[in-house]
Amino acid sequence: MPLTLYDFLRLGQEGRAEAVFREGEFLTSCAERGNLYHMGTFYAEVLYDGERKEVRGFRTLRNLEPYLDHLSVTGNGVGHGGTKPGSGPED
Repeated sequence: MPLTLYDFLRLGQEGRAEAVFREGEFLTSCAERGNLYHMGTFYAEVLYDGERKEVRGFRTLRNLEPYLDHLSVTGNGVGHGGTKPGSGPED
């Protein structure tokens, strides 16, 4: 059974990082933020702040904004590089 956003958010930081590594599909990087992954029904973001790493999960378009210049939307879904997408998962 796929990991839900609720289950993901209940994990600690190490558990979230493991889940992203195991189940996430890398989408893009943003130099100012970190890396974005697709987790099936939600997105995960690995944020880098100096030596600290934080793993967050979300479904809102607002949280995708830092990555939009690095993503494109095709008939197969969200992908690497290209123009800004016009749609995606929302709450």
